[in-house]
Amino acid sequence: MLRQEAGVEDRFHEICEVHRESARNLAYYIALRRHDIRDLQERLTAYGLSSLGKAEADVLAAVDAVLHALNGLLGRQKNGEEPVRTQSPEPVRGWDLLERNTEALLGPVPDDHNVRIMVTMPSEAAVDFGLVRDLLVNGMNCMRVNCAHDGPEEWGAMISNLKRAIVETGRQCRIHMDLGCPKLRTAGLEPGRAVLKYRPKRDALWACHLCSTDFPDARAQSAGPFNPRGCVGARGRELARQTCSWRSN
Repeated sequence: MLRQEAGVEDRFHEICEVHRESARNLAYYIALRRHDIRDLQERLTAYGLSSLGKAEADVLAAVDAVLHALNGLLGRQKNGEEPVRTQSPEPVRGWDLLERNTEALLGPVPDDHNVRIMVTMPSEAAVDFGLVRDLLVNGMNCMRVNCAHDGPEEWGAMISNLKRAIVETGRQCRIHMDLGCPKLRTAGLEPGRAVLKYRPKRDALWACHLCSTDFPDARAQSAGPFNPRGCVGARGRELARQTCSWRSN
């Protein structure tokens, strides 16, 4: 974990200072979760120690605490000795940070339920004030504007409707602008063989049976998985098996 931190140390200055320790903790978490620690977790649990299953709040501190306990069991440290933290003197108060950041992002916890409700605005929200007002009255805590759709004029109208609804109802609501990103699009495709569609047949025992005679044009159009005797070859049988498995599930 310390090597992971050292590898990105020169990037921390790019992060807002208030979030810097959270970013450092994230680097520790990524380093920890890059490994499959399930076997280690089972062994730690067998000795009554933390399995590190909820270490994300302060990863390095959690690992240090486990090491401290293990050293104590092995008699490698003095009684009453505190674990030596390899992190900064100011530990990441993970759960406090999570609550504070969540409230800053999504607003305070509602009085009538303990989760925030985020609603993505449809295009109609730009022209239908009643829709926005009803959403707010019925518990919307965050309005999400998907900037991959509509445009600045529509986004502004949605926000105006929300602000008007806030004034009328006295309820509060955050506004989140979800920025659009570059989209991958498929360009023109070169002409080629058409897709062959088929549905496997099942017998009384629900087993699949495929034969090229079920699709008469198959042999003429493809040198694919069919063997000279007209039945589906090994590759075709495997495809059929997978298809049956998917459909059964």
